[in-house]
Amino acid sequence: MRRALFTTIATAAAAAAAVTMGSAPAALAAISPIGDTSTSFTIGSIGVLSITTPATADLGSADTTAGTLSNSLGDVTVTDGTAPDDGSWTTTVAITSPFTISGTGTTGTTTIPNGNINYNPGTSCAVGTSPTGTDCIPSGPGTGTFTAGSATDFPASAGTFTAFSGGSLFGDTSVVWDPVITVTLDGSPAGLYTGTIEHSVTGT
Repeated sequence: MRRALFTTIATAAAAAAAVTMGSAPAALAAISPIGDTSTSFTIGSIGVLSITTPATADLGSADTTAGTLSNSLGDVTVTDGTAPDDGSWTTTVAITSPFTISGTGTTGTTTIPNGNINYNPGTSCAVGTSPTGTDCIPSGPGTGTFTAGSATDFPASAGTFTAFSGGSLFGDTSVVWDPVITVTLDGSPAGLYTGTIEHSVTGT
């Protein structure tokens, strides 16, 4: 009688255990092991291609017998914040007001020919490289390469040529260069000469 009672109790306990263990997977299936979060952020652009140049420049002085006068014009900076994709720009330069002198004892105005004035932009560079002196100083956070034009005499008549260009541009970049202006005096009379050198940038 006792054996039969023990068997009945053991069988009931086993059945209860089977029910309890069988219900556990169903409860766990309701909890997902993965949690996804849809995330976004925005990168803005200043949307501007701009150039800054010195308001004034003094190239110094030289005697009429020196042959040439040479000095830096000052920093020219192009900043490209137009778009976060590959692009390019070109900066051209021209003499828009010839270098003239008045009151030298001669009648009228004396002008140094444009062709007697040379523009040397310096060297090329790229973002991530060490600049050489102040010839070409690049900066990011974007990437790009900047190519200096050749040292060139200004056209005898009104005209432009390439001073610097930027290519393979991605993200916001800027570059600074300090062009050297060399004037061939060529027997020009003594006095203070003034003129205007103009830079202009266009890009895509």
